[in-house]
Amino acid sequence: GSDLTLQSLKDTQILIDEYFGTTLTRSIFHGQHALDGLLETTDAKFKEELSHLLSLDIWQQATTHARSKQREMMREVAKLDGMIALRMQDLEQAEKKLTTAKQYVDKRKIEVE
Repeated sequence: GSDLTLQSLKDTQILIDEYFGTTLTRSIFHGQHALDGLLETTDAKFKEELSHLLSLDIWQQATTHARSKQREMMREVAKLDGMIALRMQDLEQAEKKLTTAKQYVDKRKIEVE
């Protein structure tokens, strides 16, 4: 796509209206400094506005799917955190063994000299 952003929000909104006419009567252009609109409103207001564009069943299905995916990802994060904790313990034990081995080698060097 091409960037069709114009000099002002009003001009850009007019261009959007010209391109889409009445098919997207509820579309609004948000410039980078004007995000005080729909995405910052309450959930109820967002759903009300969204219901004019698509069935709320679709919104509810998407929400259910997103929550399910979030739970799945949180379980995966917990699993990976556990694996990291175990590997950190393994690393700590290996570092202790290395320190002990170095001390033994240093002691043997002194005895040999």
